[in-house]
Amino acid sequence: MSANNERLSVVTDLLLGAAHADTRLDGQEAAKVRELLKQLTTDAALLAACEARFTTFSKAKFNVAAAAAQFNADPLVTKRQLLELIARVTMADDELDLEEDGYLKDVAEALGVPAEEYSDLTLDYEIDELQTQFAAVVAPPPTPKG
Repeated sequence: MSANNERLSVVTDLLLGAAHADTRLDGQEAAKVRELLKQLTTDAALLAACEARFTTFSKAKFNVAAAAAQFNADPLVTKRQLLELIARVTMADDELDLEEDGYLKDVAEALGVPAEEYSDLTLDYEIDELQTQFAAVVAPPPTPKG
């Protein structure tokens, strides 16, 4: 397998990881992965090999750090483009949840991309703020004076 073919296989796995990040493979996400792969190559045999990965991909066995390591020597702009592809998959079903957001952040971290370089692709939330809001919502109402 050529180096380009190997890299496309890794990209396929990273995109499938994004599609599986929320524990279910949505049809829109799968379609988006296929669409992106067709934009990356027109080689029918290579597309067929990538398509085969849809049935063999295992989220539990997938090692994000090992996959991202294939891009260690790439420039920041290439890593950013990869993160944009992942974001397009996670947003394909019009629902970006914490698991998908976390997956994108995990890939970015594994790629060594600083947060300020991809923050526009992630949810903007502060855990402390969310915890405070959650505590206020679940707190019992005040006891009436009387």
